[in-house]
Order: sequence, then C-alpha cells, then structure tokens
Amino acid sequence: SATASEAIAINTDAFPDSASSKIKKENVSLINVVDGNDAIETNFNTLNAMTKLDSIVLKSSTANLATIADQTLTLTEEKVLAGSSILSKVKSYFLDISGVQMANLTNILSKPNVKDISISDTTAAISTDFDKIIDLVGSQVNLKDMEVSDAAPLDVTYDQWYAAKTKLNALPGADFEYNLSNVLTMHLLDGNTALNNIAPLQNVEAIDAIVSIKIKDTAFNISENWDKVNSAYDPVTDFLAGIDFYNFKLNQPDTGTIQLTATQIMASTALLDDAALLNGNNPIAIKTSSADLQAKWSDLVNRYYNAADGSEKTGVLQLASISLTDTDKVYLTEAQQGIGSGASVLKGAPALINKIQSLTNQIETISS
Repeated sequence: SATASEAIAINTDAFPDSASSKIKKENVSLINVVDGNDAIETNFNTLNAMTKLDSIVLKSSTANLATIADQTLTLTEEKVLAGSSILSKVKSYFLDISGVQMANLTNILSKPNVKDISISDTTAAISTDFDKIIDLVGSQVNLKDMEVSDAAPLDVTYDQWYAAKTKLNALPGADFEYNLSNVLTMHLLDGNTALNNIAPLQNVEAIDAIVSIKIKDTAFNISENWDKVNSAYDPVTDFLAGIDFYNFKLNQPDTGTIQLTATQIMASTALLDDAALLNGNNPIAIKTSSADLQAKWSDLVNRYYNAADGSEKTGVLQLASISLTDTDKVYLTEAQQGIGSGASVLKGAPALINKIQSLTNQIETISS
C-alpha cells in the first residue's frame, strides 16, 4: 500500500531516489492507496488517471476508527461526473458535492453514497427545475447550500415556495428573493391553518423576501378578499404583478363578475383602471347596502360619466350592474339624480340609476 503522493511518485517514476525505497513503475502491477480524505481530494484527478490503481482506503485522522467526516470526500460536480472509475475503487466513503448545476442534479443524485449537495446555478435554471429542489429537501441527501449566480428573484409558485422555504431559509447566507405565482387570495390573509389540502396560510405581503405575486383565484374569492388584493397593489413596486381569474373546478378561465361595494370601488380606482391587471373579461358590479350606495353616489357618477354631457368615460371599466342588499331608501337630491340644470347637476346620474337592479321605489328625493 502507499499514500496518495507515494502512489503518484511510483506511477511517474518519481519515487525518492534511495536504495531502500526506490520502486520502479514497471515492477508494480497494482497500487493500493491508504490516505486521508484531504490527500485523495487534492490528488483526485491524478489518481483517477492511474491505470494501476486498485483500491483506496480512507485513513482516519486519529488513532480511532475512521469517522463519517474522515470518510467524506468533498468534490466538485465536475470531478464526480468524471470520476466514476476511481470512486468505484474507494472502499468506504460519502460524497459532499459542490457546484452542482440543475441540469446535472438527477445524474448526481444517482451516484452512490451522496451525503451532501451544494447547488450553484442561475435563478432561471433553479426556477425551471424547482420541483427537484423540493424533492431534494424531502430526501435523505442533505441540501448543504444553494448559490444563485445572478441577482434575479426565483420564479416559483406559492406551493413550491412554501414546500422549500424552511430549508432554504436555513442555508448559509440565505438571501433568496421570490416572484410567486398561483397565489390564492387567502394567502394574503393572516393565519396558519391548512384548508382543503391547500398549503397553510401565509400573509405573503408581509414577507420581505417575496418581491412580487401573481394571484390565481376565482372571481368570487377575489371579490371576497378584494381589500387585501387592493392592499397588495402598488404601481411603483409592482408587487401585485398579475391577477388570473380561474375556475379550478372546470379548469378554465373564470369570467365571473367582480362584486364590490361602492366604498371598495372608490378605494381601489387605481387597481380597477390598471388594464395590465384587469383586462375587462370580468365585469365589475356593485353589490352593497343602500347607505353605502348613497354615501358614494356622487363619487360613482363622477367616476363613470363625463360631467359635461353625462356620457361614459373612456379608459374606465364600466359597471355592469348595481344590486342592493337591503330595501332601505337611497336618499338623493334632484341634482344627484341628474334633474334640473346648473353646475351641481350630475348629468350621468340617470345612466347610473338605470344600472340598479329591481329598483322598487328605493330612491327618495330630498331637498339637500
């Protein structure tokens, strides 16, 4: 047997020139190396090229039996992929592999005795194969580290992020950022209870690592959680990067109506007028109390109709309908109803009144 350096010396006929120790390469048929893991790692490529290498035994760094640390070879992905021959000659070992690219991850994991893996790749490559990260997190192989080679956020779904976040957050120097897609509106709420086999609630708006979200939910759920959707909207940061109205039961786009109160309409005009997020495929309707409609009536008329002639404004998603949730009176002045003349008359009011469904003497005229 020989150490790694002795084996290389023999293989190159460079063994120390002394009568008692010089060994000629041609006189050696097989070489068995016994050395520490540091020596094997340092000389890995040279040993791999030796045709007379028969076996490698990793020696303990102490007088005791070799520990797992002693038996661990820390190698790059490149060395592991090129070193199947030499690794097959190591009697007992574990692998700690660094610099693993996503394209080679499956191949690397198929190698025997892999204990630790450190990934290094672009955000695009990691995002594309992020399910492999999730599988790795749930396996017996330890994800030791993950290095992203550029500064872009990882593009993953909410469920993918949730499945891997605990492990990724614990990695050395973890500072990953995320663009999340397939975010349900309930994920904008506070809570921690799983519902209907959906990942537990996380208020993604409150997590600094999440740079942007794309909502994917039904029109009903988006309407029900509209205040949170509007809270996530920021035209400066583009935190709310998309809204996908989707019918999960039918597995197709949801063209259902967005039903909001009058107060919600006036509190979210910027979002409602953002054509990049709301393209008009989902009608906007008011469903609210008589008191709420009355309080926001003048604002609504001015929002949807031109003051000069009462025509519909362009660039604004028009209301499909107005439905009242009670039978109370809506008290409006004649001017608010578009009656009379003068600057105070809301000329678009008659058109808005016509959108109120099942109107049964609910509008009552008041003097002021």
